[in-house]
Amino acid sequence: MSLKDLELPEARVQVTDEVFFTVRGLSLSDISVLLNSHGKELGLIFNKVKDELQGRSDGITANDVQHFARVIFDKAPDLVAKAIALAADDPGEEDKIKRLRFTVQIIAIQEVLRLTFTTEAELKKLVEIVIQWLGKINAEAEHLTSRLTSIVGSGESENK
Repeated sequence: MSLKDLELPEARVQVTDEVFFTVRGLSLSDISVLLNSHGKELGLIFNKVKDELQGRSDGITANDVQHFARVIFDKAPDLVAKAIALAADDPGEEDKIKRLRFTVQIIAIQEVLRLTFTTEAELKKLVEIVIQWLGKINAEAEHLTSRLTSIVGSGESENK
């Protein structure tokens, strides 16, 4: 099968009896957009996930996914709206999504997560990758902050 024949899985999200929209799983490009626009919130969420999973050998369960979805709604509602908009191929419609009934938003993000992570192993792997990325970003930010502090503190910038 070639890519031109490939049909991406989608899910319908009912808004009313007559109105619905479709969502798909998030792509690498979508995740990149979310990291760039909501990196701080994602960092907090993924650190919470990492802390809660620390030392567990049973991996991520379906209950964990539901729990983490609630954490995401609680900590980053703008992130949820952006993710739904990207998955609906309507970037920029976050405000409209934020005005949808809460239950519609929950169903939409559940479908997006289901289509993005077809197995618990995929979700666990993404969490591990993002935690590594965020760790590297934090380390680089600390290094740059330290370097800037030493430049400003030593008056090095005045000598140039």
